[in-house]
Order: sequence, then C-alpha cells, then structure tokens
Amino acid sequence: HLESGYTTEDPEEIVAMQDKRKKKWESIEKDVLKRNPVKVYGDEESDKLILTWGSTKGAVLEAMKLIDEPVKLVQPIYFKPFPLERISEHLERAEKVIDVEANSTAQLGDLIKRKPCRPWMKRS
Repeated sequence: HLESGYTTEDPEEIVAMQDKRKKKWESIEKDVLKRNPVKVYGDEESDKLILTWGSTKGAVLEAMKLIDEPVKLVQPIYFKPFPLERISEHLERAEKVIDVEANSTAQLGDLIKRKPCRPWMKRS
C-alpha cells in the first residue's frame, strides 16, 4: 500500500514502498539489538540452562531457588528480530538445556531449531 494507506497495483510504487519498509525495519533491528534482548538469571557460568519466555519466567525462577545446583535461566525479550546470536552463546556452553514453555507446541524451541544453530534439543 501507499503512504496514504490506499492499495496500489503499480509495480514501481510497490517496490518503492517495500524498499522503504525494509529500510525502516533494518533501523528497528539495529536499535533492538543494541538493547538487552536476552536476560540471564542465576549462575551465568552454569552448564545447565533453562530456556523460557513470557509468563513462565516467574515460576522457573521460583523453582531455581529449590534446586541445590547452579542453573542459568535464559529469557529472550524480543522475538523479532530474534536474538539468536546472544542465545546461541549460552546454548553452546550448555551441557544440558531444558525448554520451559506454557504452550503445547514448544514455539521458542522450534524457532531456535529452525535457525542456523547447533541442534541442542531433543523432543520426547
């Protein structure tokens, strides 16, 4: 669509508006990645990692208090752009990864598995 909000079928206008949106997105992506798109809780040096997002974070933090061993919780804050590099840094150092999600499809785990990252999670 055009800046006015009206649709167009003119190929030149379509390409111009697509280029404009792409340029805007690149700027947004740079800004988001400057922020802290991944939060880490617990023992940052632990090789046991819990990956979670959204409302499950609180329950996981409470459960971590009951565990007698060092654990690291990694929580992505943004999903678009997805901070794969920052998450991968933690996944690469982990011996064990647990994905805790409040959905039946493991959305975060599947998203990471589809990105170019080492296969870290087995589905049971």
